[in-house]
Amino acid sequence: RLDDDEIARNRGGSSNDTRRAAALAFAREVALTRGKVSDCALDAVRVAGFTDGQILEIVAVVVLFTMSNYFNNVMKTDIDVFPNKGVWSVAEQSA
Repeated sequence: RLDDDEIARNRGGSSNDTRRAAALAFAREVALTRGKVSDCALDAVRVAGFTDGQILEIVAVVVLFTMSNYFNNVMKTDIDVFPNKGVWSVAEQSA
């Protein structure tokens, strides 16, 4: 479970957890290079302990969010990025 500070760090692209930080850095590299990541970036995420399957999952998440952003931009969708915190606390209580 992530605390609010870690979630904020993750949204900013960083983490106190070295493995999570490596995944975030790699995801950023995938997005910024449009998938043409450097060998160094790929090596770094592997050294952090990610398997090729997990690396593909990171790429898939980047692709999913990119595609979603493109659709929302085209359709001019009103986005509620941070839903009412009360919604989450109700869901957490029932879990």
